[in-house]
Amino acid sequence: MVGHYETGLNSPSAEALIKIAKILNVSVDYLLGLSEEKHIKATHESVSFVRPIINGKPASDRQLEMLTKMMGFARDVLEDEETKEG
Repeated sequence: MVGHYETGLNSPSAEALIKIAKILNVSVDYLLGLSEEKHIKATHESVSFVRPIINGKPASDRQLEMLTKMMGFARDVLEDEETKEG
């Protein structure tokens, strides 16, 4: 199927585009050529995310847990600094 997509013989469905974007860890807009930004920028309102790629493979649950803890620590440090400055 991908060969047909690449040669223009067929077009992927919306569902297929979403699956391809998830596998490649890029946005659907990037696949469609609507954006040069490969990755979706996360915001604090985000309720879902793309599993990060570590050493060419999706992060394991353990790696996600560690990343979450590190991000929480970094957030706490930044909040402490802002409180001291403010």
